[in-house]
Amino acid sequence: MRSRWRLRVAAVLAVAAVAAGCGLPQDAEPRAIEDGSPGVIVGSTEAPPTTPAEPTGREMVLYFLGPEELVKVSRPTESATDAVSAIRVLLAGVTRREKERNLLSSIPPDTRLLDARLRDGVLTLDLSDEMNGISGDGATQAYAQMVYTATEPDTVDKVRFSIEGKPVDVQSDAGNLPTVTRQNYRSLAPD
Repeated sequence: MRSRWRLRVAAVLAVAAVAAGCGLPQDAEPRAIEDGSPGVIVGSTEAPPTTPAEPTGREMVLYFLGPEELVKVSRPTESATDAVSAIRVLLAGVTRREKERNLLSSIPPDTRLLDARLRDGVLTLDLSDEMNGISGDGATQAYAQMVYTATEPDTVDKVRFSIEGKPVDVQSDAGNLPTVTRQNYRSLAPD
């Protein structure tokens, strides 16, 4: 039993002796470390210069509702700026900053884009059933938001809508129509 105890004490003393012999010498006051001192790596104490992320210069244009009309909103983006991508972002709704500007969306929350097809300048958007939850001015505003957003890129002239795969005529200033353009929503046109 005593031999184990002596062995442990000896091991602790050996570790303490090695630890005391290693490391930097203890000085009474701090001293500068010279560049080129053996075993010492000296680097700059300044943070490396940072450059802001390169802006892509790309913006996605969306349309939300202001107090009386549609308001054009540009959001910086690193993703695609095509009509379908813009509609997907539009369906997600306004940001906190846009809410602070009193902008809103008439598109029902949780509305999903199920399919989109572009042919000869006509974009067909197939939306989820949540779009059936609005009518009247709210429906006209929601479709106007989507039409203005979808026709912002030069590739889209007109928009058709379907809900859950079934084509629908949508509300506009000119009544219910199967295909709409910005001209069908002049009452909500931005300044």
